[in-house]
Amino acid sequence: MRFDIRIAALSQAFEQRLRIAASLLGAYKINMQVDAWNGTRCHLLIAAGDDLYGQKALDIAHRRGTAVLAVGAAVNDAEYPVIGRDAAAVDIARRMRELLKPTTFAPTAKPDDAATALHALFDGAWRHRPVDVLLDRRVVYLRPQTGRIFAATHSDLLAIQQALAEDSGELGLRAPEALPEHAISSSLEAYLLHIAHAANEKLPPYPDGRYHLKAWPDLGSVPALRDAMAVVARLTQGPTSPSELETALNGSPAASLIRPSLWAFSAAGLLQADAVAPQTAPRPVADARKQGIWASIARHFGLKR
Repeated sequence: MRFDIRIAALSQAFEQRLRIAASLLGAYKINMQVDAWNGTRCHLLIAAGDDLYGQKALDIAHRRGTAVLAVGAAVNDAEYPVIGRDAAAVDIARRMRELLKPTTFAPTAKPDDAATALHALFDGAWRHRPVDVLLDRRVVYLRPQTGRIFAATHSDLLAIQQALAEDSGELGLRAPEALPEHAISSSLEAYLLHIAHAANEKLPPYPDGRYHLKAWPDLGSVPALRDAMAVVARLTQGPTSPSELETALNGSPAASLIRPSLWAFSAAGLLQADAVAPQTAPRPVADARKQGIWASIARHFGLKR
């Protein structure tokens, strides 16, 4: 696993020792990338505790649940882990290893151990149900009952969207928990359609049947999803089947979005299956002429009155 380490307001000397520490941890098969903090999620933030910018970064990261390490001083006497400004590379490596250890967890068990998170969400036990999707310390919260998806940051939404589209085995699922404070949200239908479109070849053909949309999906104004409106229009006009959609939209840009749309709208809880009334076999109509002949013969021999 590769850890994302962010730094803020560190002295050049400390940053050099930090990068040496990162290379030392390679002996423990702990790989990491060290970059400047940009406000997004990471595995560990290391920042100067006596610098205004460093204090701000530590405070934001801590509130998000990110592991932090203050260099030189704690922020406003907060109980953050602290390391001295003159700490040696080996000491920095030891503290980093201690702080990263709790994050090396396996993905949460999925409802079906044979299913990946992608398939569990689209054609498995978690389809059109509230669920949280986890990737390291990132979490997105799918809430079909409101038609929204929530996360602490936009980067969390994008990272998990990409991981789902790639059918990553590092994703985990869990029963829904409380939303984070000040969570941002986006359209669930648009989010799922993006994923299904990117993962089109990884999803099976949609089951045969007749379907319609019970509500108009919120696809926003994303140009990449504009062609899906042709699929939406067909599904809102009345019950139709996947094969009928393919025939109607054959040769149009929307044709490639038929399968992703069906899976995405189903996962969002908007696609309604229509029960097909069983066809009653027609009663055989007897040939009137033949019936008359046999009736006459029966009467002649006294077999029918």
